[in-house]
Amino acid sequence: MGGPTWGGYKEPPTLSPLSPVPPVPPVPPVPPAMAFVPAPGYLPSYNPPLPYVAPVPGGLHPGMAIYVQGVVAHHAKSFCVNLTAGPEEGADVALHVNPRFSGGVLVLNSRRGKHWGEEQRQDPQPLHPGGPFELVINVTPHGYRVRGARGGEG
Repeated sequence: MGGPTWGGYKEPPTLSPLSPVPPVPPVPPVPPAMAFVPAPGYLPSYNPPLPYVAPVPGGLHPGMAIYVQGVVAHHAKSFCVNLTAGPEEGADVALHVNPRFSGGVLVLNSRRGKHWGEEQRQDPQPLHPGGPFELVINVTPHGYRVRGARGGEG
């Protein structure tokens, strides 16, 4: 079988040229749209309980981004991501991102003082029930830029 042992590790067995080589299972490729590498100092939250509520230390400023990745429930008619001014009910909503699957539209809005603004609709929206997705929300000097994609697509 194997050769001598050094420091608790056994030398691997030698294979003759006629020895069958065991198959190596293929490594699934990482879809480019879902490949996210956090910036240094960034502490991601993996599989948080929903609804996920957490403060952004120091607040949001131009040049920052929020990355949301997940899988839409198979039975979902819609879901939303809200950037709010606080955790309490009725807090102002700086950005409301709401993919609606029945109409195939992405709705963006905000709420100040319990009054919703005018909806902005983007048609078609790329997300679908049962599928992986990612949303990237970039903070700009003039507001937000939202990009969404299905997992595995660019």
